[in-house]
Amino acid sequence: GIECPTNRHSLSLTYPGALDTLDFGSVAIGTDRTLSIVVANNGNTALEVTDLDVDSFGVRVGENSFEVAPHQSRAISVTWTPDAPGALNARLRLSSNDPLRPVVTASIAGTAVADPALAVTESDALVATLPPFSE
Repeated sequence: GIECPTNRHSLSLTYPGALDTLDFGSVAIGTDRTLSIVVANNGNTALEVTDLDVDSFGVRVGENSFEVAPHQSRAISVTWTPDAPGALNARLRLSSNDPLRPVVTASIAGTAVADPALAVTESDALVATLPPFSE
């Protein structure tokens, strides 16, 4: 984290992996994957997060603004629901009352893939002929 001697705030984002990238990995289209980030305040006064947002449609955060008490932390969920195949390249932005680091950003990555259980190719397609309807 970063220490602020003026107000004794210390803001850090933690995630099991690289701190600068939140990686969703491969996610099937139409399904959700949720990861958590932890906002920690190691200082002596409350840390006020005034805005937490993501610049990509389909990615949402559990809370947009909140307070973290001194020497406490708070887990925030980040959920991605892809609607088309392809790469996710987004940015998470956290704004707070920390005068030394009022904005913290992290990259968000992932790959949306077709659900293999739902994928049908021409070679997999079956054609069935129903008998004529009779009463």
